[in-house]
Amino acid sequence: MMHCLRICVLLLSCLTAITHANARGLWLWDEAVATDPTQQQAFFNFAASKNIDVIFFECEELIQSNQPALHNFVVAAKSRSMAVDFLFGDPSWALTANHPVATNLANAAAAYGGTYPDARPRGVHYDVEPYLLPKWKTKKNNVANQYLDLIEQLKAIATSASLQLTMDIPFWFDGESITRSGTNRPLNQLVQDRADRVVLMDYRDTADLIIQFAADEVAYGDQIGKKVGIGVETQCGQDPAYISFCDKGNAAMEAALATVQNHYASHPAYDGISIHHYGSYVTLKP
Repeated sequence: MMHCLRICVLLLSCLTAITHANARGLWLWDEAVATDPTQQQAFFNFAASKNIDVIFFECEELIQSNQPALHNFVVAAKSRSMAVDFLFGDPSWALTANHPVATNLANAAAAYGGTYPDARPRGVHYDVEPYLLPKWKTKKNNVANQYLDLIEQLKAIATSASLQLTMDIPFWFDGESITRSGTNRPLNQLVQDRADRVVLMDYRDTADLIIQFAADEVAYGDQIGKKVGIGVETQCGQDPAYISFCDKGNAAMEAALATVQNHYASHPAYDGISIHHYGSYVTLKP
């Protein structure tokens, strides 16, 4: 009996690993998808056709002014076996003076989960890119520490509400050495220590580069038991063009992602592929 139990536990562990490895996320920045039935149906049809498991839904206005619409969207997603992360983002939130804007949204997500227990999000997901601020060029270490302070606050709120905290980070954070509490460490590690998972903005259009630029983050995730999703770009007009799969198209992207998947599937940290974003993915050429 105990032998059978061990086998069942092992099989369950393997199935869980496979689920994470095969996961596919999608950024959704258009809140109208939750309020317009026609747009919503088109979105879910597309997401289902692309085997989307997790929707990163930017819902700042909805969570503050139209929670019933947000509730209906999450219910519809769950009925299609799609989880939802509540996505929020602004570079300025990295600065201490603006932390309350970001934390208020996390608190709103926590309160929403209490009001609508049948439509709780999987977690809160933040796209805060401090390197877009002018101060990053002159006071990088100071700005980075303010950013890390924010992540700690968000994590505390998320944990208290049994939500997961995901942070979007660029692939090059592993090359940024930041001093915190008297110790120099790569910024990706400092973020990964504090969040439940990161989604790596690994914006390149070849499998080799995507794999190469994710290596440090996945290895560190393996080490500390945290998840790492690998994100790719589909928006057109990127400079340089190799940031996005826009020019190469969907078939080339899927071939590259299959190679990435095969490379990282056995890593415990690997949390699947994410696509940025619905508005450009839906129009990506074949």
